Amino acid sequence: MNSREIQHFPQIAQENFQTPENWMTFLERSAWHYKHTFYNQMLIVFQRPDATAVTGIEAWNKKLYNVHK
Repeated sequence: MNSREIQHFPQIAQENFQTPENWMTFLERSAWHYKHTFYNQMLIVFQRPDATAVTGIEAWNKKLYNVHK
């Protein structure tokens, strides 16, 4: 998601949630991310709908996965 899309994010979200099917799809995908805020859930689902493990880089490195930016 680029900076222009982030600026217009509320409009993009509203357009994506126009139908009940799209809303249900979002809810199913965001169920994995229940500890995140609604805004972050939308960012995660819009950027990577199939994401299941989302956390900060510090947490990944703490678990010895050595993630680089």
